[in-house]
Amino acid sequence: MSRILVGSSNVKRFYSHSGFKSYQPYKMELCTVFRMFEVTMESIPADARIVVSVVENFIEKEIYTAKDEEKLDRMKKAMSDFMGVIVKAAKKNVGAKLVVAYPLRRPANKWMNDNEEMIKKEFELVYNRQDQVNISKADCILWSSQVFNNDGVHLTKEAGQSFVENLLGMAEDNFEAEVINVEDGDLAEKIVTFASGSTEARSEKGGVAINELKRSMLEMRQWRDNFASDINKRFRNDNVMFARMREEMDAETNRKKEDRTLVAGCVDPTLMPKDGKEKNSFLKQLATDFCKKLNPQFDGEVQFASASGRPDKGNLMLEFKLDSVEKAREI
Repeated sequence: MSRILVGSSNVKRFYSHSGFKSYQPYKMELCTVFRMFEVTMESIPADARIVVSVVENFIEKEIYTAKDEEKLDRMKKAMSDFMGVIVKAAKKNVGAKLVVAYPLRRPANKWMNDNEEMIKKEFELVYNRQDQVNISKADCILWSSQVFNNDGVHLTKEAGQSFVENLLGMAEDNFEAEVINVEDGDLAEKIVTFASGSTEARSEKGGVAINELKRSMLEMRQWRDNFASDINKRFRNDNVMFARMREEMDAETNRKKEDRTLVAGCVDPTLMPKDGKEKNSFLKQLATDFCKKLNPQFDGEVQFASASGRPDKGNLMLEFKLDSVEKAREI
């Protein structure tokens, strides 16, 4: 049973067989051009396991040359065309399972950056319109955890590895879930057929019909129990995944603040200038003097400083950022 990872450069840059040994190996397909994506999805094996994360690329290409008033319609068209290819592949290969990732942010594109929430809602809309049981979605990285390089397109190493890890984890959970296509009319049809027959027919074949109904009801109860078990498993897996994402986000926030220092009780509100530029210079010099008082050989640079607290109570705190984490640790 082949596994295929259809993605953009944000997936290709961070996925490797050796880097994700806890998962079965995937064949990586880079598809940033829509026609290439169509060809790839048309040729998937009948029982394949497919993970797709690329729609943000198609949106950007679709709106690139459009006027501002046309961009919304172009975005909706790109999203609709994308889901149409997914649905076509799912119908053609009923034994396959497909997991579609929510679109990533695109800070480098102003229109997409300004309309992030609308793009996400449009994705949910086109996903909910389709009715294929072998398609599922994966919201595998929090908006705030999508940290990009300066180009505003590619995720940082830490964010990219976390994204791929979460994407594969959610996909595998979906692949393991049993797909049950229940024909709702079967049981009702048997009851109606039995009840609408003549009294003689019911008396003659009643035992057989009742046994069939009992078997059908037993199958329905088993399906219900299995369904409930699958839902509970999914909730547990989601809770673990969200906890992991929360931990990663907190760790990233803490890492960003390792070069900062917070000191209480060293700012006199009566001496602090009110003007913005003078105030900033005063606080930076105060932070520098503080560091040199602790370490006369201090040679770091205070990049910015700010004061917070209650001036009316004489209770101010000084927070300042140094030019490196190492210098901040010294202090």
